[in-house]
Amino acid sequence: MNSKLAADIEICEAQNHNYLLGDGFYRLISHNNSFALLLRYQAQAERQYRRAIEEFERLKALREELPNEPILAEPETNETTSPSCETNPIPPANPTPAPAPAFQPPAPGPRPPTPGPASEASPPPAPVVDYHVGLQPLAPMS
Repeated sequence: MNSKLAADIEICEAQNHNYLLGDGFYRLISHNNSFALLLRYQAQAERQYRRAIEEFERLKALREELPNEPILAEPETNETTSPSCETNPIPPANPTPAPAPAFQPPAPGPRPPTPGPASEASPPPAPVVDYHVGLQPLAPMS
């Protein structure tokens, strides 16, 4: 608040708060129209609510009064309104999995053969599949 407004006048704190609140509303409205739109939409919503209540009361008065009777439970029917769309799923090969055998250490036996010298022909490496390029095999790296 401008100090010139309060010069030589003793103003209480509540009056300052009220003035600043009013000045805030003035600034809010003068710079853009958002607050005016808020007030317009609020008034429109209140009118629509009042009209809806009046229309409801009018329609309620037009119908005859319903008797106050208990609601009887009707038996449920298992009828479907849409045609059946059955699929033929593949049944699982083994519906009940067998329990895993208990771990037993391997029995001592003959050792596997050691690899021969590097001069022997070894099978070519398996192709590497890159799943990001449409599952096409890549050339083996050498």
